[in-house]
Amino acid sequence: MIVDNAARAFPVLLLGLLAALAFWLDRASTMPEVIGKNAVHEPDLLVTGFTATGYGENGKPFFRLKADSMTHYQEGDTADLKMARLVRTFPGSPDLTVSGSRAHVTARGNEIFFEKDVAMQRAATATSLPLNAQTTQLWLDTKNGMARTNQKALLWSDAQRTQTTGFDYNHEEALLHLHANVNIDYARKKH
Repeated sequence: MIVDNAARAFPVLLLGLLAALAFWLDRASTMPEVIGKNAVHEPDLLVTGFTATGYGENGKPFFRLKADSMTHYQEGDTADLKMARLVRTFPGSPDLTVSGSRAHVTARGNEIFFEKDVAMQRAATATSLPLNAQTTQLWLDTKNGMARTNQKALLWSDAQRTQTTGFDYNHEEALLHLHANVNIDYARKKH
């Protein structure tokens, strides 16, 4: 009699165990910490002919970012750009244009890392000449108007040519801090 009851209960216990195992596997496969550790960095969006506009608190555009192509990754909300070009137009500041063969954009577009064949141009103002720069890498803070590189760079305007290893540029205050190995050639004024 005990053997009959155990024999009858065995399939029910086995089904219950399988159901619990299936439930546990379903939960384990959708847990964020399990997915996050094993997630592959795969794109979730590919765009050709990409254009994005950033707006300030006043509702007016303060930068436009264009690229031949954009690959977006959901993980970290980041994007990679090819042939990227950023134009920053902020009231009261000269226009700033930065371009590069590649760029990496962080979440919300507040930071952009330009790489390979990077060029930066700041438009002239009433008190300063236009400024141009070339380097291999440039970090740009689009929200605060800061640019930085630790690579060799060439900067020039109509009046001077500067070679440096690294610089910080504050666009709002038009301040340029040169890091190291600085060589400046000034053009003489013609009378």
